[in-house]
Amino acid sequence: MSQFPPFLQSIDNRQQQIASHGDWDETLRKKVAYKFRLDWNYYSQSIEGGTLTRRETRTIMVGQVNVQGKPLKDVLEMTQHDEVIREIMAIGKGQKRLSEARIKQIHAAIMHEEDPEKRKLLGQWKTQPNEICNHKGEKREFTPPADVPDAIHDLLNRTNANWDKLDRSDKDARHPVLMALDFHLEFLSIHPFYDGNGRTARILLNLILIAFGYPAIIVKNEDKEAYGRYIAEIQGYGAGRELYDEFMSGLLIRSQELVLQALAGEDIEEPDDLDKEIELFQKQQEAKVRGGELVVYSHELFKTVTKDIILPFLEDLRIKAQKFDSLFLGKEETLELIIQRKNDRGNILPAPYHTNLTPGIKIDGEEILDLCGNDSCSYQLGLLYGDYRYDLQHAFSINPTVDLQFFRSNVTISLKIGLTDIFRREFPYAHLLRDGLPTKELAHIIIEAIFKEIKKQSEVNP
Repeated sequence: MSQFPPFLQSIDNRQQQIASHGDWDETLRKKVAYKFRLDWNYYSQSIEGGTLTRRETRTIMVGQVNVQGKPLKDVLEMTQHDEVIREIMAIGKGQKRLSEARIKQIHAAIMHEEDPEKRKLLGQWKTQPNEICNHKGEKREFTPPADVPDAIHDLLNRTNANWDKLDRSDKDARHPVLMALDFHLEFLSIHPFYDGNGRTARILLNLILIAFGYPAIIVKNEDKEAYGRYIAEIQGYGAGRELYDEFMSGLLIRSQELVLQALAGEDIEEPDDLDKEIELFQKQQEAKVRGGELVVYSHELFKTVTKDIILPFLEDLRIKAQKFDSLFLGKEETLELIIQRKNDRGNILPAPYHTNLTPGIKIDGEEILDLCGNDSCSYQLGLLYGDYRYDLQHAFSINPTVDLQFFRSNVTISLKIGLTDIFRREFPYAHLLRDGLPTKELAHIIIEAIFKEIKKQSEVNP
């Protein structure tokens, strides 16, 4: 077998550990199989926008459907998805080669359409171009419909040819895990069906893995963003495969660890379903807020953004700026919370309220955060470097000021040195809650601007 990346050695080591246990107890085998079947069904639908909870998924799997108020399409597709999963897990190791007929059969089996015209598309290669918007909001087009049959035919030929090499134990055969990841990635790049390509791709990925004795890869909700981004970077921008392979291999190792836990007699059951449903509900509500076009200012938002994003950024920036301390004889730091007070009628009072905050101390006190209850608050970090030590005759000072101001729908971050505005950036609250601040980028801009000003002043006063 050809040389492969180091992380695959971890996978093979765990496979040997699993194999060393010999034949499993039937009760244990069924318990592990059910756990994978439940997770596979639930998460594959969930990351595609499905509405069913784990509890509802479980009721469908046991034939006691209790999903009032949920779309019929979700229920029927979950039922059909479970049937396909049960079949694949029952066949297990030694599954026959992939074929176009098998791929189309799987697609038709897991999809449901009420519209008679759309039903004609099930299990058939797409007839219209399809595209998605990636994590950067850019459109990504897939293989044109006319080229799909040849693209799939070529993919299957290469996959099955390597499959034959593995059966013969040829030294130049590609590792089965990498072969499965190759297939999964290329299938998604082709996107051969009108819809349901992600679910189909993950089924085919796991079909290959199970055929070679590996457990299924489960892409969970918390994996969704990284999973999508790694694939999008490769498809859209020609990024290398290393991070994708390592990420997906990590998911496989997670599945192997679950098997080993079960073999060691450890509990592999999920927490109580009610806890899961509450967690899912909370995530859904957060997603509504974070994914929306507009998140508006509120007292709670101010407190969250301040504690989790703004103050850590300012403290990190303050520490980075200490590298200039040795260039000057003196330095003063100020951190202020500036609040525009309102009267009883809601009108802003002319004189703002200032409170000095001690730099270098994390501000966790609710009384500080509670001071700002409107949408006219700002933090101001002031740095005054005085008396440039390398030219006392023409000593100069500089005073950079970083302002972070809260408005109705965004925070603005600006840098001023003296009276000169250096830059100003706006960050919508929805983006802050989802992505945080580009801390490294902002700190680099600010530190670089301060450094340029120091060099400029030193050259003016040689």
